[in-house]
Amino acid sequence: MNDISEITLKDNANMREFIQILKYNKMNNFLNDFIDTLDYVGNLENKLDKLMGEIETLKEQMTKMRENPIKKAVSNTINNIENKLRETVRFLGSIKNNITQNVNQSLNNIKRKGISAINSTLNFMRIKDGLRKIQRTLNAAENKIDKAVKELESLDKQVQKSSIISDLKAKKEQCNTKNSVNKVKKNEITI
Repeated sequence: MNDISEITLKDNANMREFIQILKYNKMNNFLNDFIDTLDYVGNLENKLDKLMGEIETLKEQMTKMRENPIKKAVSNTINNIENKLRETVRFLGSIKNNITQNVNQSLNNIKRKGISAINSTLNFMRIKDGLRKIQRTLNAAENKIDKAVKELESLDKQVQKSSIISDLKAKKEQCNTKNSVNKVKKNEITI
């Protein structure tokens, strides 16, 4: 994903150091919440990547279709979803930055004041609320993508059906023309 750092939070050196400090000081409840938060952010990043990939696939499929009102409506829906996902990517990036800054601040405070500094510097409840908001946005985007895919499939079936009907009409016309020619030839022979 372009707008979110390629390195996961768990791979960040300061995060690993912070986790080790929490383990060493047996702050298991906080450690578990912190690791859960990092995992959650990683899962959201993966889901965003997947949804952005699906959007790109849909956009590619749209370029292969003929222009019509349904295509235009589906295209608008896809663009709206893509914009919302890009906004969500930026929001998740800001949450990652917030986590990183809080951890860096905590590490500096720990070095200056000792382990007791952790409690006063980190408030993951705000971060968790932001992550829940992202999850709701992703769920809504996923539902909209599913709907757009169904509309595209319906449009594709309509186009295929229309194409088949056109082919059948053309063949029927061709047969009618041949029959007319054959009738004319028969009439010429009998005369």
